[in-house]
Amino acid sequence: MNGAVEKALEKSWNRLQQQKQQQQDELALYFNLYTREYAPDGKNSETYHFFDSKEQPVRYFRKVPQQLSPEEVEALKNMRADLEATAPKKPEETKGEEVAEKTTITGSLYYTLGFLGLFATFLALVIPGGSSYDMLTGAMRVAMMITGILSALGFFAVGKALLLLQDIANHTRK
Repeated sequence: MNGAVEKALEKSWNRLQQQKQQQQDELALYFNLYTREYAPDGKNSETYHFFDSKEQPVRYFRKVPQQLSPEEVEALKNMRADLEATAPKKPEETKGEEVAEKTTITGSLYYTLGFLGLFATFLALVIPGGSSYDMLTGAMRVAMMITGILSALGFFAVGKALLLLQDIANHTRK
């Protein structure tokens, strides 16, 4: 076999073994199967950042996963899968769904109110309010139309923003 191929296979084999060991370590830590290795200087660091609040004085340690046999790994994997499959839905997840539904409804409502406001303002502009106009009546109509247009655009913008934010939230959850 070619030397480069052998080297690539050996490197891949080593990486595969490291990944398996990492999965086993994660599994052991998931079930709290570890021993404590205390910090030599007794201080908090990136490596030694766990502590037991019941111990006085506080000593920092790191979790060293226990070595597991292949049978133990399989049994723990099956148990973890069963636990995660039967775990009840977290309240945060259901709350997020309720908030998403309310946000979508609110966004649609604001969006619709914006369109209705623009339509009502357009009708007020087109349909005359009486046969005679004086300066004050004309100024009031213009002020009301500007207020109506700005209010409608505000509702429209808030509604559209809520709908877009909900779309973003839905895509980040997936």
